[in-house]
Amino acid sequence: MPTQAVTDANGRYILDGVTPGTVRIHPFTAEAQAHPREAEVQAEAWATLDIQLAGFTPVTVKPRRSRSARWRHFQPAADDAIDAVSVGVPLRRQDDGTWTGLVEAGNHTVAVTGYHGWRDFHGGKEVALKPGEPAVVQVPYDPSSFHVIGPPHAPTPRYFEFAGHVLLPDGTPAQGARIAVAQPPTYWLRCGNTTPTYHHVRFEGSGFAVKPAAGHRTVHAWLDDGRSGSVTVEGKEGERIVADIRLEDTGAVVGSLDPPAEPYFAQWPSVRVWDDDDRPLKRITGDGRFIIAGLPPGDHALSLEQDPKRHAFVIHPGQRTDLGHLRYEVSQ
Repeated sequence: MPTQAVTDANGRYILDGVTPGTVRIHPFTAEAQAHPREAEVQAEAWATLDIQLAGFTPVTVKPRRSRSARWRHFQPAADDAIDAVSVGVPLRRQDDGTWTGLVEAGNHTVAVTGYHGWRDFHGGKEVALKPGEPAVVQVPYDPSSFHVIGPPHAPTPRYFEFAGHVLLPDGTPAQGARIAVAQPPTYWLRCGNTTPTYHHVRFEGSGFAVKPAAGHRTVHAWLDDGRSGSVTVEGKEGERIVADIRLEDTGAVVGSLDPPAEPYFAQWPSVRVWDDDDRPLKRITGDGRFIIAGLPPGDHALSLEQDPKRHAFVIHPGQRTDLGHLRYEVSQ
């Protein structure tokens, strides 16, 4: 679960609830997002990572087709769809076809990805950036060597910024708020039974700032005790919307799972409440622990994928109901 903190006046910060192992830290300032750093975290121990930013510089990237003979079977370059351009951090597309942004100085790789019909293409170039010295970079790209990659990609999503505070039912600020935002589909075509995927971010206090895809979006907030709330907004690309999310007295169900002996398509079975798999406030961790928040008080039943058993439970306001360790058998 991602977690976020804001430095104090002396630059100190604390990220809590971090899973042991190699952790990637993403520093960002009011000016721009810096390049990620990595730290090694051990269980029940403090890790120290001092961060010194190298300064930012404006970068403009001009993607263009290479002169490779691979392009001879393709339609004109006007049909190429640039999916993303990054220099360690993502850049923003401009109306003239360039991609721009502020990038932390240093030696980096410019990466270009996209698609033409059913074929991926990509390109890369090494650059050395100096603080405050604008850089303009042309990056050639080539089609992949595969003939078909699958369904065509979805249009490149445009994003807006949504910020605010998470409030408890009585109006006081919530601490350790988590935000769930639906992710744009990866492809034009999706299976009829494919449920949406959600990106979850944990913030240290009540304040949050996320970037949903432009359009009519519902942003969810929740706490570990199951209390949840949401707000629906309409955002245009690059727009900034500010609104608070007030939680309701809902609850959560938690437990843990065994990995299937012979997994079908995923390591963990789907967990459903009343056969509803489209739950934005559902998380399964790497060790099989799960939580489903935002459930109204009262009687509920939980089921596991392809398991005929039902696990009945009761939800109380602002509380977690623990089902313990669940074993399941796949029906034949």
